[in-house]
Amino acid sequence: MPKNYRPISLTSVAETLMEREIANTLYEHLSCNGLPSSVQHGFVKGKSTCTNLLECVNDWTLILQDKSCVTVALCRFQ
Repeated sequence: MPKNYRPISLTSVAETLMEREIANTLYEHLSCNGLPSSVQHGFVKGKSTCTNLLECVNDWTLILQDKSCVTVALCRFQ
């Protein structure tokens, strides 16, 4: 049933290396100029949506332990 399969587009090694070099250079430039902020997790080395969620839950837990209120608004983008 080869008709059911779609072709896979693979980038060449040269394109992949160039893309990685551009991303590293851009990230280094942003880091040297104080961007991104320390609280940003997306597109930052060593941080992810998982680390973002862990920090949020930790912050919320500390707020609730201090008997303070916390309001959380979640947005879903599609």
